[in-house]
Amino acid sequence: MRQSTAFLLLSVLLAPLTTAAQTIPGVNTPFGGLARTLAGVDIIKAQIADLRRELSRCEGPGASKTGACASRALLQAKLNYLLAVSTALGDPDTAGAPPVPLSKPPDTSSNYTDVENYLRQEIGKEGPDVIYILSENRAKWWVIQHCKAMKDLRRLIPLMTDEDRKAHFGPAADATTKADVTACINEYNAKDISANRKTALEYCIPSTTEPDGRRTLFSLCMHRHDMLTAMCKQELELEVAWAKRKDPQGQHAPQMCPLDRILISPRETQAILTAPPIRAMAELPAKFFAPPDVVIPLRPALPIPVGTVIELRLQGSWDGSKIENVANNASIIPAMLDEALVVDGKTVLGAHSGAHLKGRIIGPGARPATVQIGFTTDEINIDAPDCRVCGKYADLKTNELVFTVPYQSNAQNPGTPLDLRLRFTVGGTGSVEAPSRQTPPQPGGRPVPPQPPPVPPTTVPPPTTAPTPQQQAEDARKRAERIQACVQQAIRDNPTGGLALSQAIAACSK
Repeated sequence: MRQSTAFLLLSVLLAPLTTAAQTIPGVNTPFGGLARTLAGVDIIKAQIADLRRELSRCEGPGASKTGACASRALLQAKLNYLLAVSTALGDPDTAGAPPVPLSKPPDTSSNYTDVENYLRQEIGKEGPDVIYILSENRAKWWVIQHCKAMKDLRRLIPLMTDEDRKAHFGPAADATTKADVTACINEYNAKDISANRKTALEYCIPSTTEPDGRRTLFSLCMHRHDMLTAMCKQELELEVAWAKRKDPQGQHAPQMCPLDRILISPRETQAILTAPPIRAMAELPAKFFAPPDVVIPLRPALPIPVGTVIELRLQGSWDGSKIENVANNASIIPAMLDEALVVDGKTVLGAHSGAHLKGRIIGPGARPATVQIGFTTDEINIDAPDCRVCGKYADLKTNELVFTVPYQSNAQNPGTPLDLRLRFTVGGTGSVEAPSRQTPPQPGGRPVPPQPPPVPPTTVPPPTTAPTPQQQAEDARKRAERIQACVQQAIRDNPTGGLALSQAIAACSK
């Protein structure tokens, strides 16, 4: 969200330019991928020079009479923003006269804007390798950005109603917001954050590096152990919570901080691998995982007693990479109720009701190249068959089922079986280990063929009878209903269409 906003602002400011975008290699900045790909430093410098020339017309006799300064405030705002971008790119402004250096505000200063401007000037002097060994100035700058994102809600104005704007803005509210941001900044220590970043990388890089060089669980490790990564996740969760506040039926996956926030250079990687490895590291304090403080309307409650077992059919086959992609792209894990759920003689959920599951990577599996993944229910569709306004969901909270699967599945080592049936306990807590259904390899590398289960002594089975034409017709009708319900659910889950919708519809035929 933050990168999208920055992209929009910078696009507006640079609209007159027709020069092709340039690539700036080796830059790690607060603007993430935007800084590396959107515009080159030379383009920004040229725009800065043009703005300064326009502002110079406002100086001297007669400027106010001719109206040349009518747009001075807008020009100055554009110039200030581009100066900030230039500094954040690691290339201080050199177009025209150099800016006057800012002096360091006193440590007792409560004006975090002055501190932020000074820190921006100082971190602009740092080199490109700024992720592993994080300076205290940069750590303090990130703290200010985090506290502004969490306490100053101006960036969320498009998501607010008129009542929200009245409650969060105005002279009294602005003073409260400033005090809240200041109090938030004082909760963090820049030295602790710098030391934590170094330790987290020295722990997560070696512990997640596989023999082939991949680091499939690196992002997950940093979200658990790195303060700045966890703070970034909280900011994204706050934005999503506000976006979904008036739409309680909408489902979203847990947010993940973009990888470019922890994109280290080869030189930093080499320095980490040569440092003494950290063998163990505790997870961060609970405040780094606190949910956003946003009031979300309650969903309708389902009259399902605690302890009820509900069986859902998982759609598709899942491995570790797909579960990780769910978290990074805010996707969902679809499942379906094959049979109606009846409680005390009343149908609570109809057959083929679509459910959304939450998935997470718990950690590495016992075998090489495998991970443990967990499924738990999140919500289930409660639309009536003849609904005019569809898309209503109710919360469905259960225990977690754990599977051991390959991170990247293949024909010899598949993920979860297709149409796997999951038996959840409503209101249950904790995790339940489910069989992985994977066969251990033989010494030669080939998997052991599955052995048939022992056959108990039984009498001669009764002769099977072929289904009658009426039974065949009924089975065909039920299958057509399941496919139709699945297609409707796929359309609701993929309103933008595209490849995801095509794949979901194709899966329905299975």
